[in-house]
Amino acid sequence: MVIPLVDEQIETRIVPVEIQKVMNEYVDGMPHELPKSLPPRRGIDHEIELVPKAKPPAKNAYRMAPHELAELRKQLDELLAARFIRPAKSTQWGLCVVSEKKLDISSSLEEHQVYLQSVFDKNRHNHLYMKKEKRVFAKQHINFLDHIIECEKIQMDEDKLQAIKEWEAPTSLTELRSFLGLANYYR
Repeated sequence: MVIPLVDEQIETRIVPVEIQKVMNEYVDGMPHELPKSLPPRRGIDHEIELVPKAKPPAKNAYRMAPHELAELRKQLDELLAARFIRPAKSTQWGLCVVSEKKLDISSSLEEHQVYLQSVFDKNRHNHLYMKKEKRVFAKQHINFLDHIIECEKIQMDEDKLQAIKEWEAPTSLTELRSFLGLANYYR
């Protein structure tokens, strides 16, 4: 038996009852609104050793589309307002935000259930939280980094392969680089 989940984006997902039980047990780890405080300090702080007198490059790490830049600014404003981050003192470096995605490929529903319980236990112990609407549980296949991942096999995304097959002949160096970047990724 499965229980349909409806999130705020009006998307229906089917989650097996076994996984729903785990989610219900750890509902405190997926609050509707994330806490406005940082987790407690650990025994060791993150530290980056710098080379003395080295100057960082004075350029953006990479270009962003306008909608990506707007989203980044929105998230940075939220983090600043919550006092999770603060403006950098250096004029060349701004703020650094790290996001991590975790992909679990379990061979059975029971293995997935045990894995989820251990993740939720670690999160609870370390006062870490997640947004439920950004997580997907107990899927038979997923799209991850432009690959289709199913039980015990990884395939290339057919849409990307079709785009390579139908790509018009490049007429400029920029177009050639764009094509080679996509084609070489699937090499």
